[in-house]
Amino acid sequence: MRIHLGLGALLVCAGACGSASVRVELDALEAQARGPLTEEGVRPSVFGMTLVSIHIVEDIADDLSNQGAGSTIWMHPACQGEWDCGIDPARPQVVSDYFDFAAPSAQVNAALNSQAATIGPGTYRYVRFDFTGPGGSDEPSMRFGDERHVTLDRFRNDLNMVPIDPPLEISAGESVVLTVQYDLARSYFVGPQDPTAPPEGGDMARWYCGETPPGAQFVDGCFYFDLFRPAFAETIAAN
Repeated sequence: MRIHLGLGALLVCAGACGSASVRVELDALEAQARGPLTEEGVRPSVFGMTLVSIHIVEDIADDLSNQGAGSTIWMHPACQGEWDCGIDPARPQVVSDYFDFAAPSAQVNAALNSQAATIGPGTYRYVRFDFTGPGGSDEPSMRFGDERHVTLDRFRNDLNMVPIDPPLEISAGESVVLTVQYDLARSYFVGPQDPTAPPEGGDMARWYCGETPPGAQFVDGCFYFDLFRPAFAETIAAN
């Protein structure tokens, strides 16, 4: 399912309502393994996505649009602060690199280089990761594999929604660190794979195998996308 939601749809309350701040961090959960769909999957040594921006929103409506206030809390440097930015080569600002989620957490956060972002006080329930830019794109937005073989594919959910648990209740003058965890353990399936058959108990919508060669039944390696865990917030300064 593709979600086409422009960044301009975010409603920002900061300034008019007093302000707070939030900084996002990523935790790759290197020492933890998911409850496996199957023992056959391994952790990929290559996993990257075209990370354009990260947003925090009060809620998400039934039609998957933002509901209530929201703010951009991280944006790719190539965007230069402009909304019309994404992976489509026709955009004024283009994100062309794959953010390396397979690296250890310290390296991931050094590359992210997240700074405190101003948000309005309120109760925030979701983080949204934008991997394409406004309007979506048919360009590849993810890469996965190992030293032997790397596959490119297009992430089907342009704006990935991650719940904040418990919801972040933030007041004017407060500063928080918002940690988003993800788990790559047992997510990559090496060797010949059937692109129409995800692991037992898995969801076809999360099964990524790249393009299937004409006339072929199998592809070389597939990825099962079930990595983001609910985010949590830690207050680092209060008014």
